[in-house]
Amino acid sequence: MDKVLNSRHTVPTLEDDGFVMWDSHAIMMYLGEKYGNDNPVYPKDIKKRALINQKLLFDAGDLFSFSRYIAVSTFVPIDATKYPKITAWSKKMGELPYSYLNFEGHKEYKKILEIIKSQLNAQ
Repeated sequence: MDKVLNSRHTVPTLEDDGFVMWDSHAIMMYLGEKYGNDNPVYPKDIKKRALINQKLLFDAGDLFSFSRYIAVSTFVPIDATKYPKITAWSKKMGELPYSYLNFEGHKEYKKILEIIKSQLNAQ
């Protein structure tokens, strides 16, 4: 039987000398602590390191929390005319030259949300 390293089955997962952890933020901090040797990428100076951690964790506090609201619109219709700035932002994001890179992933995500929505409606 294969050993399960990560019971949450998320990516990334790190195994380092038998120590297993997941979450990219925690992994980056761990690797910086263990192998950094006061490297400027992850310095020992607490203030410099705090600024680096601030940038490392930006997506967890700001970006990921915003994604919750994007998914909500699948379940609770939102009148886009009431939120012209969000509508304009979404359109602008779709026009970026690299927006196509995750187009297939986006379609798959929408399918998953629709399945969840139909299951909730069936209850």
